[in-house]
Amino acid sequence: MKYSQTVDLIRGGKAGGTSQSMNHAWVTGSKIREVVPTADYMPLTYLANAAGEKYTPSGSPYYGVYLIPKKVSEDKVKKILEFFDYAYGKEGNELATYGIEGVDYKLENGRKIPTPESVKDHVGDGNMNNLIHLISDDMSIGGVGMPDDVYDRNVKIVNERKQIKTPYPSLDLYSEAYNKYYPEISKKVTDMRTKVIIGKDTIENYDKLIDQLRNDPTLKQVADDMTKAYQAKVNNK
Repeated sequence: MKYSQTVDLIRGGKAGGTSQSMNHAWVTGSKIREVVPTADYMPLTYLANAAGEKYTPSGSPYYGVYLIPKKVSEDKVKKILEFFDYAYGKEGNELATYGIEGVDYKLENGRKIPTPESVKDHVGDGNMNNLIHLISDDMSIGGVGMPDDVYDRNVKIVNERKQIKTPYPSLDLYSEAYNKYYPEISKKVTDMRTKVIIGKDTIENYDKLIDQLRNDPTLKQVADDMTKAYQAKVNNK
């Protein structure tokens, strides 16, 4: 299922929740509020099981990679790296995201609010955001037009999540078996989950798939490889 399809289901009242960042949830909810002004599309702090154990995922601390072709000269590579050093320092990072204070944004209640000039200057537009991401919780918390009470609630939710986030031990581990087999295994499970959620398959068939995977030799190979990689990571600390 494409991301745009999940948004359509939410806005059409056919689904009650999905996986989005907080600022995207605000944008998605804006269409709902046009129909029901009091509607609240609220981010969850965590999920809890029957035993009361709380879970909130922790994502990776990076977003993709940049590649520089070998044919690029050493001098140019150094210039590129100097640019990123500045872009991910405090001054360059905020300049690329918000622009110039008093021109592209104004401060209100401690928040940087974009001005019409920021649109003309293409501050923080999609192209620049593909290169420079804001090193701040605001990257996923705030949104254009978001009122202070919603923003403050998002800040509180994020701070609570930090206290209970679930570690991501497989991060930065390498496994040939994982790269070769896991994408297809993950796709099977995700597709089945989606079918169950939208009523095109049964939870019983989902359980059967999970039982089959428990005995899948390729998944066992992935698990063994990742376990070895994790042990090596722990031993090197």
